Amino acid sequence: MKFYGAIGFMEDEVEVRPGVFRAMIQEYLYSGDYNRVSTAYKTSSHLNDDLSVSAEVSIVGDSHAFLNMNRIVYVAWRGSKWKVTNIDDAKHPRLILTLGGEYNDDRGSQTEIT
Repeated sequence: MKFYGAIGFMEDEVEVRPGVFRAMIQEYLYSGDYNRVSTAYKTSSHLNDDLSVSAEVSIVGDSHAFLNMNRIVYVAWRGSKWKVTNIDDAKHPRLILTLGGEYNDDRGSQTEIT
């Protein structure tokens, strides 16, 4: 199955008012393949169970992706953003991104798309 979508990179933090910082997320569009996709519900103490994915996305990396792979925070997929839990760069020029739970933007990040 083919992938084409946004990958969020944490670029910087900016001070929005004295002592309050907000993460700046820059989205870049990449193409590639889904290696594996499965979903599961994890029982939690919340009212509703948490949805978790176990998926691998293999993207064709460019120089930005390889130089900034330590800043990759999420992959946009099926209308949600999913945390990147592991990055494998052993299959150059591809990056294998392992996805986990849903990415919660609890720090008030601002997103820009490139």
